[in-house]
Amino acid sequence: MAQTIEQSQTAKTNTDYKPTSRLVCPNCKSKNIIKSGIRRAKKKTIQRYLCKNCHRIFSLELLKRTSYPPNVILNAISLYNFGHTLKQTRSLIRRQFKMDPKEPTIHTWLANHKDICTFIPLRKRYSLDPQTTIKSKKLYHTQIYHFKSSLARILMKADIFSSHRLFSDNN
Repeated sequence: MAQTIEQSQTAKTNTDYKPTSRLVCPNCKSKNIIKSGIRRAKKKTIQRYLCKNCHRIFSLELLKRTSYPPNVILNAISLYNFGHTLKQTRSLIRRQFKMDPKEPTIHTWLANHKDICTFIPLRKRYSLDPQTTIKSKKLYHTQIYHFKSSLARILMKADIFSSHRLFSDNN
């Protein structure tokens, strides 16, 4: 019943080429796809796939042409949205992920993903402190509920509300 070394090596290579049913080829939309090795970027590894129909190799990378993993980029954007400066954001990312993105890199991420950085215009108008940006309160009911509200979001809604024609002082 024991496998020889040669048989176990063949078993390992066969499992590498197991079809992945949930993936779809971006070129021909085929589901006949297998893993085809990995590609190493500066700070992450990217799984490569091969379409057996059109023989194209592709990856499912969400953020193209980035050196840093998506979770580092998203956390940096979130920390900046919470009111931290670029320098503080860099320091917190360095401590949390053991990676050191430069401040211009973080600034580029903010510019590239400005659609999710909704509080940047408010930073110019209000001074948002990271400790007071998110208010948290425990509500005791049948179970404990942790309620959190965003001061920046409230300020943004108040600006929209006050600029509405029904509530403006020009009436």
